Amino acid sequence: MYKIGIYLRISKENFSREESQSISGQRNLLQKFIQKEFLGENYKIVEFSDDGYSGINEERPALKRLLSLVKEEEIDCILVKDFSRLARDYLLLGEYLEILFPAHQVRFISVNDGYDSQQYPEQILGLDMQFRGLCYDLYSKDISHKVKSALKAKKKAGIYVSANTPFGYEKHPSDRHKIRIKEEEAKVVRKIFQLAAEGYSVTEIAKLFNEMQIKTPKEYRAGKISKKEYHWHPATIWNILKNRVYIGEMIQGKYEKEYVGGPSRKTSSCQWIIQKDHHEKIVTEELFHKI
Repeated sequence: MYKIGIYLRISKENFSREESQSISGQRNLLQKFIQKEFLGENYKIVEFSDDGYSGINEERPALKRLLSLVKEEEIDCILVKDFSRLARDYLLLGEYLEILFPAHQVRFISVNDGYDSQQYPEQILGLDMQFRGLCYDLYSKDISHKVKSALKAKKKAGIYVSANTPFGYEKHPSDRHKIRIKEEEAKVVRKIFQLAAEGYSVTEIAKLFNEMQIKTPKEYRAGKISKKEYHWHPATIWNILKNRVYIGEMIQGKYEKEYVGGPSRKTSSCQWIIQKDHHEKIVTEELFHKI
C-alpha cells in the first residue's frame, strides 16, 4: 500500500469558522492529480489540514503530525498545491526538501510548481525552484510587515482592532472597530466593583458568585448551547478589578507577533498605545481608584 499524504494550508487572514474554500480547492486539485498520476496503483490517501495558519509558523498541528509520520517512515509521498503551502520560509523549505524527505525516502510533489523530487535524484533543487521558494519567503515577510504596520497605525488612531471584546462590552453593530457596553455583562462588572469597595476580597466575591450561580465571562461567550461547567476564580475577579478598560481607557499593543500568525510576546509598557475616553465607562474613575 503506497501511502500518500496530502497537505493543505490556508493563512489566518482568510480563516473562517467554516472550512476555508481554499482548503476545499486544494483538496480537489490534489485528488484529481492523484487519480491521474497514480492510476492503477494501490494507494491510501491521508489528509493533513492546517486551516488558519501562516506558512512561516512551524508550530502547525497538522504539519507536525505529518512530519512525525515522515520520521516514522509511515508516509511514502507528500503532495501540496505549491511550495508555499508547506513553508514560506526559504531555509525551512530547503531543509524539508533536501534533507528530511530524502533521508526518509519520501517523494515530494508540488503540483502547481511542476516539482517532483524523483526528478532531482541528487537532492538539489533546480535554480528555478530555489528562486521560486525564495520569492515565496520574501513575499510572506513583506505581507507580514505591511499587516503589522497597518495594525499599528489603526491602534494609534484609536481604532479597536481586536477580534474579541472585554467582558462587559460588545462590538458596535454599525462599526466593528468600536465597542459599546453590553448591559447584561456590565451589571456583573459593576457588582464586582461594588463588592470590592465594600471590603470583599476577590476570593470571597468568587465564592459568592459561584453560590449565586452568576454566569462567568466564559459562560457568556460560550452561549446557551454549552454544557460545560464554569466557575468563578479569584484571578478572574482580580483581572476585572485591575482592567482600566472599565473607566473608558483602551490599551493596545501590549502583545505583538514577530510575524503574522506567529506566537505572541508581551511588549514593554513604553510601547503600549493608550487612549483615554475611548469608549463608555462601566464604572466611575473614583470607584476604580478607590479599590
